Amino acid sequence: MKQVATAVQEKIKDTGRVIYSQRIQTSDQHPYSNYIDAVTTILNSVGILIVILGSFLVINTMNAIVSEHTRQIGVMKFIGAQSRDIVRMYTVLVLLFGLVAFLLAVPASSFSAYFLSNRIATQLNGEMTTTRFPIVPYVIIIQAIIAFMVPVLACIMPIKRGASTSVQQALHSNLIEVKTETSRLDKLLDGVKEINGLLLLAMRNTFRRKGRLALTLITLSLGGSIFIGVFNVKAMLDEHIHALANYCAADIFVTFNRSYPLDEIIPLSEQIDGITYAEGWKTLTAILETDDESEQVSIEAPPDDSELLGALVQTGRWVTNDEDHTIVVNENFYQNFPNLKPGDSIILKVAGKDEVFKVVGIYNYTGLSDKRAYINYATATQLTGNWSKTNSYRLVTKDHSLKSILNMEDAVNGTFRERGYDVNTVSSLQVIINDSGEKINLVISVLLILAILTGLVGSIGLSGTLSLNVLERTSEIGILRAVGAYDKAISQLVVYEGLFTGLVSYVIGALLSFPVSILLGNMVNQAIFKSAAILTINPAGFLIWFALVILMSIIASLLPARNATRLTIREVLAYE
Repeated sequence: MKQVATAVQEKIKDTGRVIYSQRIQTSDQHPYSNYIDAVTTILNSVGILIVILGSFLVINTMNAIVSEHTRQIGVMKFIGAQSRDIVRMYTVLVLLFGLVAFLLAVPASSFSAYFLSNRIATQLNGEMTTTRFPIVPYVIIIQAIIAFMVPVLACIMPIKRGASTSVQQALHSNLIEVKTETSRLDKLLDGVKEINGLLLLAMRNTFRRKGRLALTLITLSLGGSIFIGVFNVKAMLDEHIHALANYCAADIFVTFNRSYPLDEIIPLSEQIDGITYAEGWKTLTAILETDDESEQVSIEAPPDDSELLGALVQTGRWVTNDEDHTIVVNENFYQNFPNLKPGDSIILKVAGKDEVFKVVGIYNYTGLSDKRAYINYATATQLTGNWSKTNSYRLVTKDHSLKSILNMEDAVNGTFRERGYDVNTVSSLQVIINDSGEKINLVISVLLILAILTGLVGSIGLSGTLSLNVLERTSEIGILRAVGAYDKAISQLVVYEGLFTGLVSYVIGALLSFPVSILLGNMVNQAIFKSAAILTINPAGFLIWFALVILMSIIASLLPARNATRLTIREVLAYE
């Protein structure tokens, strides 16, 4: 393919024509592949995380099942069952659960994949070529491996622990759990005297099974950190998109097919009702030639006293007015020069002549593949000629809303054409920002859906943990009832425990959200903008997750609380 492209390029040059851009691109490369890469990276990374968190949920569930069946295990071993028989029995049970999960996952994943792909295609100005749900053989194989191997590996330790229980241990029970050692946390809680007795008991109960609590907290905290991180990532991306205005804070861009005097176009522009300010910028088209391709580079040169340029760079510095042939390039030059840094030189062909520029800075601009650069006005004049004329003007409107800007485009276009000026294009930066924002919202939507799924996995794990805690404290609940505790008190005890666990997970998740935000932000920024992210905090994520974790903790506590209130003294004695 490279040889064919080179031959075509040479043949065109032989005819005397100028090649402005030449790029080798395969038919499977999409113009918005960077956004697709970002979504794919997110789905892969968070998908693996959800599988890991799901394994924690499986561990807690199997712990609950084995704990509930402790006496049955004792009876089976009493009548001759061996530990390996118990292990086999529960392994088969886990495989059956995996089979059910697999049968549900295949159609659910196919539907989800089609729905998500259709949404992505619509956002990227495309459409699906098929109306059938995708069935990919290797994906089904991966689902089968996850559905059968992950649960078995996660459950092997709880099953072995349950199977190793002796007959005496399985058939013996105490009314109240006897602890021989007191941890530092227990001693700290012993020193708390000012808290309501029921609330203090709930706090103690929360930390009684620290291993189980750790798995629950990991699941909930990671879900919370990802959820909060999504909002922070959105703030980072929005900050990046709105930073486009730093490189030209104009609302309307006007280009003519030939150059016109500055002192003619600027006064006329400012006479248009709704236009408050205008500037003339030099614009050049250069060619970057490499071994693989030649690409067009858009070069801009603002006037020395420009009020529309906010010179922000990722690396290095901006060009100064008294320099010659210095340039600031955007991050897309990294595609051709991965090790590019300030101080390096690049060769650009301007008007058919090779010009050597010294790179003094690198800046972020868009998530598109186009290459852009800035030079000072003096260098641009040297390359194009005529200081007082240009074909590119920047206009600022009184009303900066998109609707008003679009209306002003028509007014500006009409005014110049009526005066006989040869207008080429009239466009606005706001349209570019809105278009990029829509595609970024697609990435954020995917992140948010996965964050909610992670939070749901955590809430299910919390519900299972509380149910297991209620089961283990059947004796204690019976004692509480014997001394006069009503249903409300028993229910509050479980709900308080769930809320306390949720609040602890919130604090951990909020702290974890900072490194998670940086990690997610870098993943998305590298995929879209080819640059590192700058941490930006969005308070909305912290507030929304706080409300959600409280709501999920209460909902997760309802069923265990209901089960606890239905336990009677007679049932407890029968259980014992």
